[in-house]
Amino acid sequence: MGLPFFAHPAVLAEFRGRWRRVFPLLLAGFFGPPVESAVTAAVGGTRAGGWWVVLVVGCLVPVGFFAARGFVRADGGWAVALGAVVQVVGVVGVTGRALLGVPPVVAGVLGVLLVERAHAVLFDAASGAVAGTSLVMRSRARAVRGLGVWKPVLATAGVDGRWLWWRVGTGVDLHGGRVALRDVRGVWVAHADGPPGGPVVAVRAEGRVIQLVVGDPEGFAWLLDRRVRALGATSDPP
Repeated sequence: MGLPFFAHPAVLAEFRGRWRRVFPLLLAGFFGPPVESAVTAAVGGTRAGGWWVVLVVGCLVPVGFFAARGFVRADGGWAVALGAVVQVVGVVGVTGRALLGVPPVVAGVLGVLLVERAHAVLFDAASGAVAGTSLVMRSRARAVRGLGVWKPVLATAGVDGRWLWWRVGTGVDLHGGRVALRDVRGVWVAHADGPPGGPVVAVRAEGRVIQLVVGDPEGFAWLLDRRVRALGATSDPP
């Protein structure tokens, strides 16, 4: 079974095994709720028109997320949950019976649990093997002060198979940027030169040192360094 993401030869066998484990969970999680909602509506449906459109839109949310391979960037539980809410509205509208909204709710909850379980297996970072793939790794967020705003803002960073990026802000970025992974020449943990202080992830790239404010800087630096060593010097993964 082919992988929908890049994996370095050193971790290819492990991630083929992980993918075989999570693929059925992803299929059931993303497609199960829409199928259940469609069957319920077809069996109990008494109305036509706009309510079917609502139901179709609700079904397309998780199916579209899966088709776009969104699961390589995030767990997708939000897509299943949002889709289920819209599906419930559509099913109740089509059937005219509130009680028939219960099965889509149950299916949606189960779908979220399955998708999040699959994400936990696929993105498990305990061994560091995920650093040898193009799966998106995100740091924990860190609440920071002293950046010219009246309230704490969140600072995060992330990396895929091509880019390292960072942002500090809520909603609209107050500060952010990105560098190509192939341009990164070193990663280590340092003490911040200025606000907000504390340990940061220092990255040498493009002739400068970038300080990333993240939660768990030691853990993120370890994974980022492994990814740079595994993928940074290679051609861009697909």
